[in-house]
Amino acid sequence: MDIILFVVGSVLEYMAIFAFMFSLFKSGFREYLTEIFISCLMLTFVSFAMRYAFQLEQYSSFVQIVIFCLLLRSVFHFHILYSILLSSIYVIYGFWQVFVVLNVLEALHVLSLNQVLGREDSYYILQAVTIISIFFISKGISSVIKGVEVPHGKTVFFKNKMNFILLGLVVSLIFIFSMGYYLLITGGNVNEMVVMLALSLFIIIVFSYIIARRAH
Repeated sequence: MDIILFVVGSVLEYMAIFAFMFSLFKSGFREYLTEIFISCLMLTFVSFAMRYAFQLEQYSSFVQIVIFCLLLRSVFHFHILYSILLSSIYVIYGFWQVFVVLNVLEALHVLSLNQVLGREDSYYILQAVTIISIFFISKGISSVIKGVEVPHGKTVFFKNKMNFILLGLVVSLIFIFSMGYYLLITGGNVNEMVVMLALSLFIIIVFSYIIARRAH
């Protein structure tokens, strides 16, 4: 039963990530439905293997970010630099789940961090609430902004100066969030985690501001 919940939950989670990504960019979710489904299955397989076959679940998120980026390049045919840029959505999803949804559920005494890290049933509550909230957020975003156009195809050139600024923000966000996530799962220094959280939040705000400006 745990394996079934894991697979179904993982597929829905990746679907939510893609829905969130395509709500920010002009490329339609339905347009890439086949590619999204294939990518979700591949990411689920990686996650499943990291947890059940190799017992390396604590490193799974880092591996999945890389796989997510490679899928955007190989399956969706985005330029490699745009693929890295779009990979920020995976990190923002993780930020929302770990630092927003989890804290709210802890405040409501629904679950605790230890229960989530122990992969108890409460983990699936966190996962379900995150998925539902992301789908609602995606719907809200797509109804408010038109989305930012991302060039598509193997011959696309990455020349715009603002794109490199966004790329720098994304690389910084991935690195800082990864460090904060690692400290969280290994029980690191609280002050260091707060610093990582603050820096990640600042980068997300700047990133969101630039995306919103470009969308209009």
